[in-house]
Amino acid sequence: MHRILPEYPSLSRSEVAEGAAKRLAKSRRKFIGQGSRYPAEEPWIIDAVGRAGAFDHASTSVIHEWLKGWRIPTRDPAILDVQTSLAVFVGVIESKGMPETSPLQGGAPFVTISSHFVEICSRIADLFPFFASLVARGPNVDQMNTARWLPAEYLDPEVSASREALELIRGHKDGLFTARTTAAAVRWAIAHEMAHAVASKAERREAYEQTAVLWSGLEEEQWFPKRHHLANFRESIERYRDEVACDLLANKYVLMSPFGVDDLVTQVSGALLALEAIKWDGWTQDGSAISQTHPSPALRFKLIWLSWLDTLQDPETWAGRDAPGPLGLQDFAHWRAYEKWISGAYRDGREGAAWDRDISETLDFLRMREIPVAADPVYVRDHNGAVQLVRPG
Repeated sequence: MHRILPEYPSLSRSEVAEGAAKRLAKSRRKFIGQGSRYPAEEPWIIDAVGRAGAFDHASTSVIHEWLKGWRIPTRDPAILDVQTSLAVFVGVIESKGMPETSPLQGGAPFVTISSHFVEICSRIADLFPFFASLVARGPNVDQMNTARWLPAEYLDPEVSASREALELIRGHKDGLFTARTTAAAVRWAIAHEMAHAVASKAERREAYEQTAVLWSGLEEEQWFPKRHHLANFRESIERYRDEVACDLLANKYVLMSPFGVDDLVTQVSGALLALEAIKWDGWTQDGSAISQTHPSPALRFKLIWLSWLDTLQDPETWAGRDAPGPLGLQDFAHWRAYEKWISGAYRDGREGAAWDRDISETLDFLRMREIPVAADPVYVRDHNGAVQLVRPG
């Protein structure tokens, strides 16, 4: 997703003095200087990031509002930390790649979100209601696995979906769910890349330490067995740790944002959707071969799911935030099963018919923690096509 450096540069006195507006202009010039082309105005792009040149409801247009809490250290401790979210340009480009952060020379990093990432997120979100409907019908293992032809066809960029596939998707698709969750996935991807751009080494190290609680023995179980497949094991492990740290920081940044106040579960779904998109892209690109720089997306999905589970059960999370609704919590529980279904976990010789157990275990766990539950938020489209949250009263 990006070039990884041992440590990211802090701001010099002169860079602080020039101000965020000038650094943002420099960041934008660097982005434009790449010769990047804005993607065509497809519905899945407009829903997630807005129209080119008119970002009224775009994730990118309000980035300075929901990333205000971020700082980057200065070299001079006498100078107060500065708001770098105002100085990092975020652009959407026509590209088959994944989101990435530019190299940070000159104190002007920028973040790019690719059209391919937005499209694959929207397609995976399109399929989510189909999966929920499938589970509700009580299928057997064979029926569950036979139905996997739909994501295999709809998510493959090299395959044109058949009429049967498109009709099935249209019959189950929830356009508002797709728009909201894809936009949340874009925000989480921006947050992940911003963590690479502005988080200090100490902040990333502190974030990674959470894994000791979330997944004891992670490295010994998941990474050490791969040591013979990695050209430089020590360097790869450091990069793996950095990637996971930025995932966990992205969760933190989204939690701190205004979006996390109004409807946190949608932001959680967006994080999981983003990782599912990265996982599916890796499969289509190289069959999910072992990477020298990035841990397995399936592992990252599980770790971030555990992180959000820990967050949702924490009573402090709901201080000053709207409580989730029962349908939102069901979505969270279904994401665990959805990811496993697409990966082929529920079949003979593997986990078998365990999807109901996985969903109910999650819901039972949350009920036991007695997290607050309110009415689910209501969304509509306004006259411009933007998705808006309807507040009571």
